[in-house]
Amino acid sequence: MESARKTITFFVACYNEEGLIGKTLSKLEEAIQICKLDAEIIIIDDCSTDKSLLEIKTFAKKSKITTRTIEKNKNVGLSHNFIEALQISNGKFFRLICGDDVEPLETFIKIFSQVGKADMIIPYHTECENKSASRKLISRIYTILINLITGNKIKYYNGLTIASTKDFKTFCRPKLGFSFQADFICQLLERGKTYLQIPVKTIERTKGRSSALSIQNLSGACHLFRRLLKRKIIITNE
Repeated sequence: MESARKTITFFVACYNEEGLIGKTLSKLEEAIQICKLDAEIIIIDDCSTDKSLLEIKTFAKKSKITTRTIEKNKNVGLSHNFIEALQISNGKFFRLICGDDVEPLETFIKIFSQVGKADMIIPYHTECENKSASRKLISRIYTILINLITGNKIKYYNGLTIASTKDFKTFCRPKLGFSFQADFICQLLERGKTYLQIPVKTIERTKGRSSALSIQNLSGACHLFRRLLKRKIIITNE
């Protein structure tokens, strides 16, 4: 039976996050309660080979938040899982939560307390503990290039935005890799959507390996720039 309509759906993505996913979920639940949100949590375990699923099941059994857990029998990737979570979401708003415990409780609270105050709640990093200087430089150049092409004044494009589930379903392209967030934000700004930029602190993962500079994500970034330039030309010629 479909659960009742919620204010927001949090999709928690997990693949081999043993030791991290349990902490992520506990912080998420605490922040939801502090912000008094009518929320649901959708957790998709993408065929983890460690004990992530055990941590997820332990959380789901005791959680006071409406929680749905999906177990994949083969690894399909974040984009597939993101789309699936969107399709079954009962929330008016939607946000991705990474299962690797990179957002402190105070960051969750700061972002969640703004739900409904604009079409997009866009977090940007004022501090990212453990992030290398090279990663910071690449991120800065990426942001500058997007703003130069679009004329936007966004401070950071790879934060996990809160927006309406309807807008995500209409404009989101998860197959762009991490660049899907920038593409989504730019499309909504082109349509005059409102936004709030929220300064937050994050922590770069120290366990496991970040996929931020993977071939897929680099390819997605190149595809993003082509999409932005194409839309810019079309808008200019209208």
